[in-house]
Amino acid sequence: MIENLWGKKLNSSIYSGPVIFGNKLFCGVRDKFLYAIDCFTGDEIWSFDTQGNEVKHICVYGEFVFCSNLGYTLFAIDIKTGDEIWSFKADSRIGAPPSVENDIVYFGSQFVHKSTDKGDTWTVISPDLTTNDPDKLKQHESGGLTMDATGAENHCTILVITILQ
Repeated sequence: MIENLWGKKLNSSIYSGPVIFGNKLFCGVRDKFLYAIDCFTGDEIWSFDTQGNEVKHICVYGEFVFCSNLGYTLFAIDIKTGDEIWSFKADSRIGAPPSVENDIVYFGSQFVHKSTDKGDTWTVISPDLTTNDPDKLKQHESGGLTMDATGAENHCTILVITILQ
């Protein structure tokens, strides 16, 4: 039998899928904050203001919580304090959570971005992928990507980055 340990009333509905790491649950809420909640007690540990835009994606790696918002910004947040370590403003929607492998951070907007120093500097490692090429936008014929609220399917924006060994 499943037992309910606690419940938590937030200021608005949850917008991003929650992520659990250690004893913390991270979730983005429509009130435009990212929350860290203690998994055992339901107590709020910290909240982070995402500059007036809903949290779209969350990824945890080491001492960082990465999240992107609908305002095209990727944030690195200290997992213990909730303080912003850095932020990066892209020119296009960030369509997927960042991927991290061997301390290298990757994320996609209209480019694939790479940081080897935990976000202090970024290198673009792809051409501009927002071609808006009608030959690539045939969802109605191919059954490909369904329409989503980001508009990514209309601009050939990267939706997923997977690191393969």
